[in-house]
Amino acid sequence: MSKQKMEYRVGVGASSILMILVVLALTALALLSFSGAKSADVLAKRNQAMVVAYYQAMAKAREKLAALDHVIVEMQKDASQVSASQQLQVGEQTDASLLLSFTQRVAQAGLTDIQIEEGPESSLFSFQVDASYGRLIMVEGQLADEPGMPRYYVTRQELVSLPTEDEGDQYKLLQ
Repeated sequence: MSKQKMEYRVGVGASSILMILVVLALTALALLSFSGAKSADVLAKRNQAMVVAYYQAMAKAREKLAALDHVIVEMQKDASQVSASQQLQVGEQTDASLLLSFTQRVAQAGLTDIQIEEGPESSLFSFQVDASYGRLIMVEGQLADEPGMPRYYVTRQELVSLPTEDEGDQYKLLQ
């Protein structure tokens, strides 16, 4: 008996189908890669815009603090010109009138959005700056009691996100 060899031949059609499947798989991977790169680019551009807006808002906050410092320096110059005898005669009214005058000077300097409150030990100030994208930079501080340096202390400087409209609607849907 003679041995018969069994040969398995791959035809032209099988290799063509294999090539088509490889091309389709590579095309799908290329599209997924392109989609991922595009979404990463959009995210990076949004992140860049948010960072730029944050630093611009911080610069505005620093400008407001510098203008507030200028008003304090002017108030200290004026207070040093008042004689000690006049301060003793007026008594406690001097502090209230100086605060009122300080509030008026802050308003005259164009810093109308800075709130000034009389605290138990010293005067407090606060303001906020829009940092875009639904965010605010909140700045709070305390004015120094004694003339000299520092003239104020920043007690809080925080980036705060505002609640979105969707967050409020979410709870209404559950009811």
